[in-house]
Amino acid sequence: MAFPHRLFSWAGHGPAWPRDPHVITEIETYQQRIKSFLHNDALHPWVEDIPAVESRLRILDLEAGRDGSIATEPVSLEETWLYLEKALSSSSGRRLILLEGMNPRLAEVLGAKLGIPPEFWLSHWGHVARPRISDPSGNSRYWKVQVPQQCLVSKDLSRTEGVYTIQLGHCARGTTYCDVEEKQTYVNSVVSFWAGKLAEESWIAVALVDAPTGHLTPRSLPPLGFTRSRPARRTAHRVYPCSTPMWDAIVQAYETEKDIPTEDPFLATTIIRNAVGSAWKTKTNDDINRLHVVWTTANVYCFGLNAASLYQGGEVLMKQSNQASIEYETLMEERHSIQQHEAQLKEIIRAFQYDSDEFTSSPPDSKLRLSISNEASRWRGTHDQYQWMNTTMAETMTICAEDTRMEEAFATNMQIIDTYIQTAAANMQAAANQIARSSDQLASIAMVAVPCMVFASVFSMAAGAHLFFVYWCTAIPMTLFLLGWVIQNDVVALVVKMEERWRGSRTDMSSSDMLYLD
Repeated sequence: MAFPHRLFSWAGHGPAWPRDPHVITEIETYQQRIKSFLHNDALHPWVEDIPAVESRLRILDLEAGRDGSIATEPVSLEETWLYLEKALSSSSGRRLILLEGMNPRLAEVLGAKLGIPPEFWLSHWGHVARPRISDPSGNSRYWKVQVPQQCLVSKDLSRTEGVYTIQLGHCARGTTYCDVEEKQTYVNSVVSFWAGKLAEESWIAVALVDAPTGHLTPRSLPPLGFTRSRPARRTAHRVYPCSTPMWDAIVQAYETEKDIPTEDPFLATTIIRNAVGSAWKTKTNDDINRLHVVWTTANVYCFGLNAASLYQGGEVLMKQSNQASIEYETLMEERHSIQQHEAQLKEIIRAFQYDSDEFTSSPPDSKLRLSISNEASRWRGTHDQYQWMNTTMAETMTICAEDTRMEEAFATNMQIIDTYIQTAAANMQAAANQIARSSDQLASIAMVAVPCMVFASVFSMAAGAHLFFVYWCTAIPMTLFLLGWVIQNDVVALVVKMEERWRGSRTDMSSSDMLYLD
């Protein structure tokens, strides 16, 4: 089927509508139901002093499309109300409403006219309230999933470096670290779906996707609001999609699809779920490629501390150890991110109800069951890839930690051995110094003793015997002098030690006397 490409941006409604008091009451009542869930100080789409979110709306009549028609793009809230009023009065019809951006006035019109629970809009914004997956009567169905969207943060020379919250249509969709430069980042945009049964063979469904562009809010401001400050409107603070926006991709897919099953809202929205799956597939491939680099880098640093590197300088070893610690922290952060994505995929599988009795009890050869089986297989395959990444990363971290512990133990042993070698070298140096001092002393003694021996030999001869007393007068004083010179250091050390011991004993006696006097 072919649809026109006319787009319209919702910025509000004219003051002349609504004029019917019944319509006014119905919309205001629905508005109060929504605001009853919200805090007065929270930043949400219903805050009155901020610009309204711009929305794009397209209503697909899938039954009429079988005959070559028909897509409707209302140009006003009044036209939207009248179209829905006519659609609800018809006994047949299968319509899908594609909405981009949560404009509060448009949400009130759709919600009040179609009976959409207020929790549908609140949950999409980020409130904890959310409608049932399916109501007890089985007349409505709901799901909400997160979709990774790669965005471009524009360059801004006035932007301070820090952590910012990314707001898509006043809905907080994650945080990112920014400086003045341009950067690419992933944002967890949201797709919400609600379907209601009008009659036995007719239904109407709403698919709501986030606005593709957004702005940055400093992280000092809580992400879900708690502030009524006006968000920055400068283009330098805006966030842009890096690829085709989700709404445009879905519209183009419905324009080109030749055979859209309409028996069930779930089958009719297969294109939407495939668009979500395609975004997750791109994200999965990017994560695998990025983590391959992380694993390689971590292996280089975590396993690079070998025995040979331990013999290098202390500064080199410290630098390698610090880098290994940094890479290990990077592994921890990446694994936490992977675990979050794995949990999100589990939530998507649960939201799409691939294991519900409604689908598993259908005939095995039915189109519905075959479609559900194929979709479930693809989603579980994506989930298994993240599970594999998580397991592989955990094993890498375990090996890295064990290798680090072994290297640290080896380094400790090497330090002990090095300390022992240094101590032995110091002891050997002290012994060598002692031997050198003894050699000097012996040389000095020899310089005196040898002449004395010569004198003694001369004086002991027969001709000089009467002068032998000169030898004794010279040798004995010299010997005593040399002996004192050799042992003077030991004598001084002994005297100092005895003085210290004596002073210590005097101090102990004085202390005991003072205690006795007390």
